[in-house]
Amino acid sequence: MTVKANAKQVEVRPLERGGYLARVKAPARAGQANLDLVTALAKYFRVPNSAVRIIQGQTSPRKLIEIG
Repeated sequence: MTVKANAKQVEVRPLERGGYLARVKAPARAGQANLDLVTALAKYFRVPNSAVRIIQGQTSPRKLIEIG
């Protein structure tokens, strides 16, 4: 998964080559973008926020996510 912080709108979409692109409004500081990412993914996959976990890439735009 690739994450773009400081976007104008929140969006999650699949990529043709596999994986997902997420755009979040929050800046990539102090974990704010990660919190927005978890919320956006939970809404996209229709699961509670507690079901979304960032496994790898806490400080990177490329992340490994677990949902479930």
